[in-house]
Amino acid sequence: MTDIIDDAQAYNELHQEVSLKNQLVHAQPETHPGFDGWHCVDCEDEIPAKRLGLGRVRCMDCQGHKDRVDAAARRNGRPEEA
Repeated sequence: MTDIIDDAQAYNELHQEVSLKNQLVHAQPETHPGFDGWHCVDCEDEIPAKRLGLGRVRCMDCQGHKDRVDAAARRNGRPEEA
């Protein structure tokens, strides 16, 4: 028979596993059919080399805007835009 501490530990391990998988998915390089390897897919400004090295396809301004739109959509119960 398990006790409450064993149950809590099992729940914690499951939570950590799911969180790690989510972070690994989020850290993957982005892809976009219109990405030329140098310019933001939204505004077409050149993306800084450090950001390109992280595998990103949007400049900081456009990514910030996309994040705010996505967060608002989640708050309102709408699916995120692709």
